[in-house]
Amino acid sequence: MAPDVNGQTITLPLGNHAVKVVDNVTGNSCWGNLFVEDKLIPEIACSDFAVTCIDDIPAAPVVTDVSTLVLAEGVTNSGTTTYTGVMPNAGVVTDVNIVIDIEFGGFDEMITITSPSGTSVLVWPQSLSGCPTLNVIGDDEGVVRTTGACVDFNDGANVNLELSFAGFGFPGFAQLQNFEGEPIGGTWTLTMGGNGTINNISLIFNNGLGLLVSDALPTDPCGNSTLTYNDVVTNVGCAGGVNKIITRTWVLKDATGNSSSCTQTITVYNIEASALTYPPLLVELPCNAGTSPAEIASYYDDPSTKDNVNTSIVENNEGYPYAYPTYMQGGHPQKVDTEVCKLIASYTDQNFAACGGVCGGNKKVVRTWTILNWCTLDLKQHAQVIKAVDSEGPTYTAMDFEVSTDPWGCAATVKVPHPWELHDNCDANPTYYVQGSLGSTALCPGCPGNSSDQWLLLNVPKEGSPTHSKLLCDRLLWKRNKERRSIDSSR
Repeated sequence: MAPDVNGQTITLPLGNHAVKVVDNVTGNSCWGNLFVEDKLIPEIACSDFAVTCIDDIPAAPVVTDVSTLVLAEGVTNSGTTTYTGVMPNAGVVTDVNIVIDIEFGGFDEMITITSPSGTSVLVWPQSLSGCPTLNVIGDDEGVVRTTGACVDFNDGANVNLELSFAGFGFPGFAQLQNFEGEPIGGTWTLTMGGNGTINNISLIFNNGLGLLVSDALPTDPCGNSTLTYNDVVTNVGCAGGVNKIITRTWVLKDATGNSSSCTQTITVYNIEASALTYPPLLVELPCNAGTSPAEIASYYDDPSTKDNVNTSIVENNEGYPYAYPTYMQGGHPQKVDTEVCKLIASYTDQNFAACGGVCGGNKKVVRTWTILNWCTLDLKQHAQVIKAVDSEGPTYTAMDFEVSTDPWGCAATVKVPHPWELHDNCDANPTYYVQGSLGSTALCPGCPGNSSDQWLLLNVPKEGSPTHSKLLCDRLLWKRNKERRSIDSSR
């Protein structure tokens, strides 16, 4: 029997419950059944968003774009002051822009941004102060303006500040690319020097079209709810830069069958060739290694590395960035070897023999990647040099040996034996020669700089008794004006 709950609000699970009512004066009681039923419709809401075709698509009814971090807005700055803002954990920085909208007296503004990892970038040095107002977006992919006029930084345009400053004699500032690859999450700091009004200084993180964070998934207050969605995909192709539109219908259903739904529109945009990451200019491989993109990727890959076991991706693809144009998805580089997002990729090779064709297994390949934007017909080319080089000398064993001299000449004709276990990792038939007095030997497999040297000991005892041979040789050498006769190893 449950305790007395008279006058209390009680919470009961769904279903039938027995209820007993007792008269405290007479002791009379009665019984009954109480049926608890869920009549509440679960609540769900949706938000629309946009991504590029290489971005991960968040799976949540409500998605928030947190790509803009406001560090200071509508404040009066005096002297040197710091302002901070916190970003959620949302991957790493792939690109960052800075919005600068200030009204200062001139000759004193200075702007420094510091990342959560501690990297500081002097965006606007005090040596460039002098404009009473600034209204510009610092963007390392923006236009370059090198006149040094204040008007160039007051129209709200995206301007490459680093190259613009360098163009009129102030290099080394506004290097926003220094933040790339660092974690986004954490506290970002603005250090502002000077006196005036900060209308807005913000950071814009451009991971795709925005930096999207999924809100908490909705549930039913009575529990035991299920959340599902169904997609209808409309392929657009090129119009307006849109690749496709996904109409996603979310349904939240509770255990008793009550449900509600909402519709979410996801616009997926095409990308430009500049959004890809291209392989390094120089790739070096060992001799006889294959130079196809697949073989290069295999050489640099570490197949033992695994991703989070809770994800569907278990290969980190370390070799792809050396071999293909790539983009990041799920925290891993993905190769572009045919088509992605209306970008068509192909390559051509020019082969050159190394060392004039005499080096076994050595070669150079100049590979040119061509990316065609199917929608705009723009072309981008990227060249890389692939070198398969012999960087190891041959191995062999030079055995010591002994011969006897001519008793009258204190000299001997020597035939140096072949080296033992002569081997080269690149050349199937390495050559060798013998040089130097008393047999210093060197081998070369055909490539300049790749040789191995060993000393061998050639012992030449005198004929006859040791004493007689020594005296005879001494006399002969004395008569020849002490001219020393050496072993001629070339005969």
